[in-house]
Amino acid sequence: MDKTLFNHICVGSFLAICTATDIKTRRVFLAVLAVFGITGIAGLVLYGGSSLPGILGGIGIGAVMIGISLATGGAVGLGDGLVLAVAGLYLGFARNVELLAGGLFLAAAYSIFLLAVRRAGRKKEVPFIPFLFLAFLGTMFFQGR
Repeated sequence: MDKTLFNHICVGSFLAICTATDIKTRRVFLAVLAVFGITGIAGLVLYGGSSLPGILGGIGIGAVMIGISLATGGAVGLGDGLVLAVAGLYLGFARNVELLAGGLFLAAAYSIFLLAVRRAGRKKEVPFIPFLFLAFLGTMFFQGR
């Protein structure tokens, strides 16, 4: 198995599991984060990885989201930042920024739709990880990576 396939399987599986738990419980389980974090480190050892700055930058995207969560008192979910940090371990900086941007775009489109059809108000909270998963799938399908 090559590095790219390994990363795609791991990130896809990770986001699918986190999507299911985020929708059902609005939580991210530390055990899932730990398993995929350790698997990501093992993958770096076995297959090599992007440059160290790229990997640290990918993790840094999640760290910034964690900081935003702490600064806003949880307006942005802490679990969202943790998920992005683990995903960044696999994806590196540029692809993790792409994942975040795609997730934000999809979440915004969904929220606008809910507002337009008057199914939710401005304060409605929606789980974010499903949008990250959809953005990842879209990237895989449309860009073939």
